[in-house]
Amino acid sequence: MKRAHKDNERILSDIKHFKAMVANESAQLRKDITQHVSRSEGDSTEALIERVSEHLAKLNARMQIVETVLASELPVNRSVGDQLTNTIEVQGSRSQPAALPNLSKKVILNTQHFATNTNMDKAELTDTGLSYCWTKSNPITNFKALISREQPMQIKVRLVSLIKEDMKQDIKVLVDGNVVSSKIEFDGTLDCLVAEIPESKGKVDETKVAVQLPNTFSPQELGKSPDERKLGIAINIVEFNEPEKKKKRFFSFR
Repeated sequence: MKRAHKDNERILSDIKHFKAMVANESAQLRKDITQHVSRSEGDSTEALIERVSEHLAKLNARMQIVETVLASELPVNRSVGDQLTNTIEVQGSRSQPAALPNLSKKVILNTQHFATNTNMDKAELTDTGLSYCWTKSNPITNFKALISREQPMQIKVRLVSLIKEDMKQDIKVLVDGNVVSSKIEFDGTLDCLVAEIPESKGKVDETKVAVQLPNTFSPQELGKSPDERKLGIAINIVEFNEPEKKKKRFFSFR
């Protein structure tokens, strides 16, 4: 009976502690979002969406890690009562290292995802129905994806257009803050900015990629149209994937 009473006291204490943590995190989150929106030079709604999306993505990534650790390390028994009070009865001891989350080896960002990017304009369509978004006045546009880094990866940015064609070869790509080699390839339909993402074993947080242009220009100052928007490149999709394996060539000798 005494043990059961102590367990109940511990559960109540844990619940109070959990509620206090939630209240504190809520206050910190509200403060962070308010400051981010107030600093934003653009649409406050876009800034709010971007910040909330970032926090939710981080929370989701952390939950995946916790769930994987619990599933792989701990034999867990949950009763209905335990679930309601967020308590877990753990039996046995740790017997093997925690397994890493099973992160995706392929992620595609399209114009719907670009809607939360503060440096990308609204979606447009080409005459053939291809959707794209222009990057705005900032020469640097950032993308994030939760991908596996247990092997080398690749990012491919499909380009519908550039505000100045001659700046194509001066585009730089940074992965987690470091410049990586990049090139322009034609995929049969569009030019693609392709860059290698180096292996980073054990990495479980988001991979951050920055596409850096030499400058941005408005169509008006280039004499193309009355459009005064500062633009950079028009992007169809951004694809994170494993590098394509080079096909072997077989020669016949006579």
